[in-house]
Amino acid sequence: MFFVSEEFLREYQGADEITQTIDEAVASGEELFGGDYRSKSESNTDLRDNASNT
Repeated sequence: MFFVSEEFLREYQGADEITQTIDEAVASGEELFGGDYRSKSESNTDLRDNASNT
């Protein structure tokens, strides 16, 4: 479940063109986190593996 502002809902229902923040922040075709993004899970796995090898 998510919530939207009443202003956004009015624009959406009015069929006006809606500009969202993510559209302004990341150009079409670009990655949000860049090419070398690592998930929290991957980082934690590496930390555990390094700790057990010490």
